[in-house]
Amino acid sequence: MSRPTLPLLASVLLLGATVAAQVAPKGGDIIQVPGSDAQVHIWKQDGALASAVSRDGGKTWFRQYAPHYELSFRDFKFDPAQGDPALAPNLMASNDNRLFYVQFKTDIIPEYRDALVRMGAEVLYYFPYESYIVRMDRSKVSEIRSLDYVHAVADMHPAYKLEKGILADLAAGSTTAVTYDIMLANKLTDAKAVEAKVQAIGAELIGKANGGILVTAKMTPQQARQMASEDTVLWIEEYGPPSLDDDNLRIQCGINTVEGLRGTEFGKGMTGDIVEGVYP
Repeated sequence: MSRPTLPLLASVLLLGATVAAQVAPKGGDIIQVPGSDAQVHIWKQDGALASAVSRDGGKTWFRQYAPHYELSFRDFKFDPAQGDPALAPNLMASNDNRLFYVQFKTDIIPEYRDALVRMGAEVLYYFPYESYIVRMDRSKVSEIRSLDYVHAVADMHPAYKLEKGILADLAAGSTTAVTYDIMLANKLTDAKAVEAKVQAIGAELIGKANGGILVTAKMTPQQARQMASEDTVLWIEEYGPPSLDDDNLRIQCGINTVEGLRGTEFGKGMTGDIVEGVYP
């Protein structure tokens, strides 16, 4: 893959430099992140939450983006601190579930991730807003939830892992087998377990991950629901053929936003391939 040009890197650095140091306003809470030099300050400004971070004992503070606590799993949008949305009992996580999301009170800083790892959590993906999807034993939940900078910790329910069509087929009692893509929680460790589970529940394994993030299988909606209970599975949707998604990638990675702010044309004159990883 082509490396970024110096002008591109300079534009990114300049954008980051626009967040200026400031003295933290009075009031609110100052929280020390254990095991680090980081402090976060959370306060109310004009009726809305604001936050800043310091790594020099509070001498200087860097303002963060305003925290936002809504989680959005397709049709489920909610503040996790207020509890889960109304879910059918058969779509809720079991007591041995090991996939959770951890949402923080401020914009995420590296020290939050480091703390989760020290406490035995496997950090898998960022999830908007202010959250990580993590894999850990349930015994860790109370400890992490009690951290002063954590807003909420809650189960990654099977309902959140199934696309809308699967949920509708389950509700209708359909038993028609459909070809689905299954997204791995960790492509480095989970492929064999997911492929074996597909076969163990009597579904048809059509495509192995082969170093990527997707396993393809032909399953009934009920079998898809079984797969959604696995801690190795993040998402299941109906199979679709490969497509050109550079437009979506530019949105997801923030390239379009940065271009709008800085007037820089990212990628112009560059040629390269985007892949899921290194394949055998």
